[in-house]
Amino acid sequence: MQTLKLIENRSPYFIKFELPNLEDIKKLVMQIKTATMKKDDGNLSKTYSHVNLDPIDGQKIIDMFPLSKLYNFDADRVALFITPAYGGGGVHKDGPVLEKGTTGPHNISFNIPIKISDDKCVTKWYDDQTFEKEKIQHSRYSRNVFLDFTNTDKFEAKAQTIMDANNVLFVNTEQWHSFYNNSRHTRIVLTLRLAKQERKNHSFVSMANNLIDNNYLVN
Repeated sequence: MQTLKLIENRSPYFIKFELPNLEDIKKLVMQIKTATMKKDDGNLSKTYSHVNLDPIDGQKIIDMFPLSKLYNFDADRVALFITPAYGGGGVHKDGPVLEKGTTGPHNISFNIPIKISDDKCVTKWYDDQTFEKEKIQHSRYSRNVFLDFTNTDKFEAKAQTIMDANNVLFVNTEQWHSFYNNSRHTRIVLTLRLAKQERKNHSFVSMANNLIDNNYLVN
């Protein structure tokens, strides 16, 4: 696999790196017709939404992603993650708890910028201890402890980042995190998730160590 340039390492929260064929991936995504997409989170359209790509199109994108040479990704979970102006998500971890009939948490996400117009959308990460006494509210797609994404300054953030138009974020979604698009522009990000079996075999930290120790990600 080709070497990728590491831009910022804030493990165990996120890693930012360059993707040489980013523009080719963006072009392919823009060619995919909206009619072929399946809206997943319609009830959250005012704050954010997922639009799942057809698995055939999803696999085309996975095949273009260099890390697919090392790990298996889920073609059914290639999605556009759309955050409208002044939308966001409160403090949460991705995925439901592991229950019968579910695939469990998605512990890792690779977020690829498709439409980033400014630097107003901020993602923050928090320690587990901050919310250990809070009741967890479960939804189909996440575990939530604080829903007001506009009012998270009351909590100490251990890390935060602004996604830019030129780099990919490798994200630990098993850390509490929130995001707020405090902008008049819609933000569109393509998300890639590991296949079910890969999620059982890898944590964010173990994958980050593997990529760095084996010089797949280098400064």
